[in-house]
Amino acid sequence: MLTYFKSKTPRIVNNLKEKGHKKAAGPKPYVGLFEADLKTQCSPPVWEIRDLRRNGGADDETWTEGVHCLLCGVLVM
Repeated sequence: MLTYFKSKTPRIVNNLKEKGHKKAAGPKPYVGLFEADLKTQCSPPVWEIRDLRRNGGADDETWTEGVHCLLCGVLVM
C-alpha cells in the first residue's frame, strides 16, 4: 500500500499526549513455557524455539522462526 504526501520533508509532531499514566505491564502467562536461541550460523539467522510445556511425557517440540527487524519488520538476511 502506497501513501502519498504533499510535502517531501518529514513533519515533526510535538504535541504528544503528555497527561495520564503509562499502563503497568500485565502478567506474562508464557514465562517459563518456551525457550528461544538465536542461531546466527544459519543464513538467514533464525530463532530456534522450544516448547517446555509438559505434553503427557512427550519430547520437547522445537521449531524455527525467521528473525525480523524490530524497527521496520523486514526479515533479516
